[in-house]
Amino acid sequence: MKHYAKHSTWLRAASLYLWIFVALLTSANTSAMAATLYVSPDGNDSSQGTLAAPFATVEKAVSVAVVGDSILLKRGGNWDETVSLQLDGNATNHLTLGAYGAGEPPIIFGLNIGGNHAVVRELIVDHRGETGDALTVRSAVNVSLIELEIRNGSKDGIDVDKADGLLVDSCEIHHFLAGSYANQVDAHGFVATDSSDIVIRNVEIHHVSGDSIQTDPDRDTNTPDNILIEDSHLWTGPLQSNFNQWNAGEVPGENAIDTKMVKSNWDAVPRMRITIRNVTAHGWMPGYISNRAAFNLKEKIEAVLDGVTVFDNEQAFRIRGTRGNANVTIMNSVVFDNDKAVRAEDNLANLNIYNSTFGNARINHFQIVAGDNSASWDLGNNAFLNDLPTVAVNDSSNLLAFNDDFSDPDTGAFHLLPNSPLIDQGDTIGLVQTDIEGTPRPQGNGYDVGAYEYVQGTGNTPPSARFGYGCAALTCSFTDNSIDSDGSITAWFWDFGDGATSSSPNPSHNFAGAGSYPVSLRVTDNDGSTDVTVQSVTVNTSPPPPPPPANGIDFNAYPLSAFANQDLQGSAT
Repeated sequence: MKHYAKHSTWLRAASLYLWIFVALLTSANTSAMAATLYVSPDGNDSSQGTLAAPFATVEKAVSVAVVGDSILLKRGGNWDETVSLQLDGNATNHLTLGAYGAGEPPIIFGLNIGGNHAVVRELIVDHRGETGDALTVRSAVNVSLIELEIRNGSKDGIDVDKADGLLVDSCEIHHFLAGSYANQVDAHGFVATDSSDIVIRNVEIHHVSGDSIQTDPDRDTNTPDNILIEDSHLWTGPLQSNFNQWNAGEVPGENAIDTKMVKSNWDAVPRMRITIRNVTAHGWMPGYISNRAAFNLKEKIEAVLDGVTVFDNEQAFRIRGTRGNANVTIMNSVVFDNDKAVRAEDNLANLNIYNSTFGNARINHFQIVAGDNSASWDLGNNAFLNDLPTVAVNDSSNLLAFNDDFSDPDTGAFHLLPNSPLIDQGDTIGLVQTDIEGTPRPQGNGYDVGAYEYVQGTGNTPPSARFGYGCAALTCSFTDNSIDSDGSITAWFWDFGDGATSSSPNPSHNFAGAGSYPVSLRVTDNDGSTDVTVQSVTVNTSPPPPPPPANGIDFNAYPLSAFANQDLQGSAT
């Protein structure tokens, strides 16, 4: 019996070593056998799919691909195909869809991904105004979408379900428009259901009829969780041309980010966690729907917004206390030129706002609707330009600020000037370790109040970007008024908010339609330092009416109008 036991143990060990050897050999052979398959519009599906003899269709390449292969489409090519990637891979051995050659990225009509660890990069998905989602991920984990442009549809740009570990990096998503301006129908930039550990990084999303980013539209019990959105630009503005039932000059969109959660049995589901970091959001001005907001944060979530810049919106933050309360922390943020900075609804509790700068609000900084639970809020180290709201007066670290505290508040530049009384006047807040630019806090004897920490200059002083403009009908002339105290401005980059740019110091630009456009100027000085400023520029197709005669008598006839009281609170949607 002892001899048999020893023999059995030896066999088990040998079998284990043999299994490990075969597994390693198989893995090595699989990697060594990984192929690159080429697809070109002038190829042939009867060929071998090599660089010299490419396939003609993506479908053919997908049909012969195995895990570990790369399928590369020729740049400049255009395929009227919806590509389906269903092969499961792993972290080191996966299917890749990309591009080769020189020129514009290859274009496909649609993309459906159901294979784990698939990587797609450097493509354009152009849905040509058609219905259906342009790009879907279904029951596939650790998918990577990198350097894609997804455009021109009447449903969602990217729609994912059961897509844990998804990465969306360096993508542009735009022009997903359903319905019309008079008939609101959702088409979103990015939608996630039943998915966790999502990273959306360095994306630009604009001109969608729904939300730039929306979570859990099905509102079931498998809620999304652990979402990171960072270094991104979410915006809307006047359309430059007609699109489906939308007309040039109309401004689409509901929100930059809209969090939806479970309606029934919400108390039984975990709280969704979402972090929004270094994101700029603008353009959701009144119209299209009631209570437009950049960030529509509601229901059972735990949200942290760090370093966001929010301007030119009806509401910067609309935050609700229903169904479990939206627990929201805002810090190191710049909020200016909105009708209202914060609209708090339904007894909102647990709102924290730290080290943020609030520029002018067109109506007010805070609007509290349907129940006031502001006693549970914590506001500290915030600067409020020209108006210190009631909800901020209980903490002495919230300070009233004035124009001469900042570099150029009229254009959204809120760096502190050397003699500002906001310097060193804040409290130490453990959660806030840096400012909006990543500068460690404190730089002096205490925390500075607001989003920026003042840094005593030891070398080059960065420039201060400023500009003026004048418009006649749709044509505007822009003048650079930037300042560089210790050198000179050497480069200019204008973004007119409609897709057009210029590098001229004092350009002129003709806009396609009436509306308000976020015009930005980035200047660079002779030492390579830069600064950016943004202004909302409004253009009209016709000049304003002439002023009345000097004696004050106006003989013009005007139609009679009836004015009714307006409900400034609006209605919840």
